[in-house]
Amino acid sequence: TVVVAHTIQDYLLFKDFLPVVCINNPYSLAQLYSQVQRVISVRVHGSVLAASLGAAVCNIQTDSRSNILSYIGVQSIPISTFLAKGLTAFFKCNRTKGESDKSKFKSLVLKILEDKLR
Repeated sequence: TVVVAHTIQDYLLFKDFLPVVCINNPYSLAQLYSQVQRVISVRVHGSVLAASLGAAVCNIQTDSRSNILSYIGVQSIPISTFLAKGLTAFFKCNRTKGESDKSKFKSLVLKILEDKLR
């Protein structure tokens, strides 16, 4: 399980509760997400990227924008629930979307990011 904060503010918020990785480089983030099985994220964009690369994602909801994730099969749990229950809340938060062939999409995302960084 990887807990990713995309900003230093998010990192500081969660570092006392569990191990957190702070990555704000898109290519590095895509590489990481392409290699993991589960992701806990506090950002919608991070959750979308991780889910599209095949990770089981739990989004920690900090505002109403997280509601859009249900359209791609990612559940969100309110931050208050996460702070009260910790990782036990994550184990109830599963990806509901059916499996698909993600290898082509994964390669495409990594290539796009690599090209943009050149």
